[in-house]
Amino acid sequence: MRRREEALKTLPSSLSGAFSGTVARIEQQPIAHSAKAKTIIAWVHLAERPVSVDELLCSLAIEDGDKAFNRRGIPVRSTLLSCCHGLVVIDQETHTVRLVHYSFQEYLNQQSKMFGLSKEEWHSQIARTCLTFLNFPEETADDYMGITLLSYAATKWGHHLRRSEYLPDSPLELAKKYLSTAQEFNNASLLLLYREMYTGRHKDHELHRVVTLAHIAAFFGIHSIMLHLTVTVDIDSRDIIGYTPLSWAANLGHMPIVKLLIEQGVSVDPQDLNGMTPLFLALKSKHEWIAELLIDYGAAVDVNDENRNTPLSYAVEYKCETAVRLLLDKGAPVDTKNKFGETPLLIAAHGGFERIVELLLERGAEVDSMDPYGRTPLLYAALSGFEKIVRLLLAKNAAVDSLDHKYGRTPLLWAIAKDHEAIARLLIDKGAAVDTVDATYGWTPLIWAAYHGWETIARLLIEKGAAIDSVDSKYGRTPLLLALEYRHEAVVKLLLSNGAAALMDSGGNFDLATWKGDGGLDGLMDHLGLTMDDLGHRLRRRTSRKPTYLEYFT
Repeated sequence: MRRREEALKTLPSSLSGAFSGTVARIEQQPIAHSAKAKTIIAWVHLAERPVSVDELLCSLAIEDGDKAFNRRGIPVRSTLLSCCHGLVVIDQETHTVRLVHYSFQEYLNQQSKMFGLSKEEWHSQIARTCLTFLNFPEETADDYMGITLLSYAATKWGHHLRRSEYLPDSPLELAKKYLSTAQEFNNASLLLLYREMYTGRHKDHELHRVVTLAHIAAFFGIHSIMLHLTVTVDIDSRDIIGYTPLSWAANLGHMPIVKLLIEQGVSVDPQDLNGMTPLFLALKSKHEWIAELLIDYGAAVDVNDENRNTPLSYAVEYKCETAVRLLLDKGAPVDTKNKFGETPLLIAAHGGFERIVELLLERGAEVDSMDPYGRTPLLYAALSGFEKIVRLLLAKNAAVDSLDHKYGRTPLLWAIAKDHEAIARLLIDKGAAVDTVDATYGWTPLIWAAYHGWETIARLLIEKGAAIDSVDSKYGRTPLLLALEYRHEAVVKLLLSNGAAALMDSGGNFDLATWKGDGGLDGLMDHLGLTMDDLGHRLRRRTSRKPTYLEYFT
């Protein structure tokens, strides 16, 4: 978003001027051509999705007050482009109409008005066109062009109306007429809307029976229609997936609808088929302001969904920090585990949510809570590289040597395996065991440090008593052999100076004391009579037992 805002500020004045000049030329055309161009550009700019050529042609044929679709009003296809003076183009692959360039989209975004009308007024006009069409007799569906516009009009009219419902000439009455007649006669357009609302979660023949006008008003977020419905329909009924109108409004972020329904006394805790209340839905969709309102109105904070998640689990997972604080203030249980064995703290540590981790710890969350894999918050933070969270957990005396059951690794082993050097240093300083062996490679922390070439970490481990000649269980390699293979000269020198087992030549006569470090690693290899290819091949050779050092070089 920041880059986009900066780009807007740097939109070349020459380009902006060119757009303004073209818009002025459009307005200087004959009235019919000018009106058509304005409508085309408004549709393309404000549509909820890309509109096809035929959809746009059909929309241009509809006028206020029409009672039936008139094909004679459809303009010639070529005029779509000619009257717009190059500001719109037809995408030949998708057969949709789009603005000529994203920079023109940005130019329009900056304008408070388009051709003298506000964006709200244009939304009102688009909504009116859609609703005029939807109120046509169903015979219109027999017309190809009518079928073309049906999908957009049926599923998008409400979004345009929501953005313009408070204008004096908003087509609210057209909407009320359409909804009442469409539901009464099971209009095909409603089925298209239901399919959009319940994608993959319905059977067509069931929908008319359980979806009410209140669900539709809540889906679109049209306050005026919902207010009208409060005295005529059940505004607390459940639909095919267990949603009430409040569930829809909370899920889609329609705050005015949420407030209205709560003030009308609907239940704030209806659970859908997955056990989710409106509070869950608001948190999952990151509508934190709605979640806060629901909490303030007494939404249950200790309810569980089908996976035994609590609202706090969702607030943490979707990083709704203010909601986390509110839920804790309302007494939400801080250490409840979901179906997957995760506590809120585990979720926060795994996600790297530093402020939420800090907040949960302040409220007494169990610092060493463990999931079914034996992973603790510290282990997740260490393997993911979240240094600040590691510090927070260590300050609360988190167990530094917890062991996961799947890979057999401690936080230190994970930190080193994942290349998080600073975290490894923290854990070592806190007394983490330095000779644990992971179950995957049989490597100790020192073997990992030698592999990465981390001289500082290797030195720390040695100072803490790490076994300098530990041998991996898979290939029989030592820290020294790995450091040699990956040419980490500083680590090689460190290991040798701390007594790593002597390398011998094929005759067993090599004495480290005779090598003075001349020529670096290349000098050492020459002294041994080996090439790096020889070393790499021999280090990777698998045997049924741990090979001796001599066997590596023979």
